[in-house]
Amino acid sequence: MLWLAIESATLVASVAVGRDTKVMAEITSQVALTHSERLLPMVDQVLHLAEVELDNLDGIVVSAGPGSFTGLRIGLATAKGLAHARSCPLYAVSTLEALAWQQPAGIVAPLLDARRQQVYTAVYRRTEMGLTTILQPTALALQELLQ
Repeated sequence: MLWLAIESATLVASVAVGRDTKVMAEITSQVALTHSERLLPMVDQVLHLAEVELDNLDGIVVSAGPGSFTGLRIGLATAKGLAHARSCPLYAVSTLEALAWQQPAGIVAPLLDARRQQVYTAVYRRTEMGLTTILQPTALALQELLQ
């Protein structure tokens, strides 16, 4: 499966192209421009780097949060528009689960800044077979988390 992935839940935006489980090209950006100004040029650039045409994609993957409300809306709208134009499937992925999958086996507790001295978090057990949720995704006061 040839896929395009868009991550826009935080101030850092990422776009990648891959085939099955292999990433072919990836761009990450943290600049003063908003996601609305960056995402489509990043999509064009990553497709060019991977030598892939938009018409050849089998699916589009997008982060579904938690995260920045505006960033998520921009990412989801961009992904939905591209999927609609291509008539290909759109897959939404939890931002916290995506972070947990990047860690080795064990207990994983990804954190994202939720602002106002809060964090988005969840707790997972990561094994070779997958993720098991121990604590459902939630927003916690940083002080509460540290206790």
